[in-house]
Amino acid sequence: MKTLKRTWPERYTWETKEHRGFQERLETRWGEPLNSLRMMLAISRELGGEVYQRNKRSKAKRNWHKLYVLSQLHVRACQVTAEILSLLENGYADGAMARWRTLYEIGVVATLIGDHDDELAERYLAHEFVEAGNSLKLYAQNYEELGYAPPLRPEAAYVEQLCAAAVA
Repeated sequence: MKTLKRTWPERYTWETKEHRGFQERLETRWGEPLNSLRMMLAISRELGGEVYQRNKRSKAKRNWHKLYVLSQLHVRACQVTAEILSLLENGYADGAMARWRTLYEIGVVATLIGDHDDELAERYLAHEFVEAGNSLKLYAQNYEELGYAPPLRPEAAYVEQLCAAAVA
């Protein structure tokens, strides 16, 4: 540790140079397909933004939950795609594959929500309250051991109420 601390400035310079060289070689070999993915992400962000703005201005109440869920899934898919790009650009192909599986799952959920009526989307959103209720129970069981304060009663009661309504 002492040696590394003393030689760190030179080592950091070397590591940075090596990483830049790796990125240049990667861009030479994979730049075209990576650029296609970058372009597809930019298009998706633009189109998603336009659709979101159009839906936000709309007075229609029909399929509101469905549009909201699809919008949130789109945002999440764009975020995961950006993570995939970052991992690929830095040589972490296995990590990119794991995130790509997540992206696939988001696409499956979006397709399912899109192919069904607003009720399914509403139930999908309600599941967040069930998850919050489960998290609250877990926290209540373990807060002392973790050295935290107990859950506040009004907030806990509110979460339990939302969870019960979602389950009903």
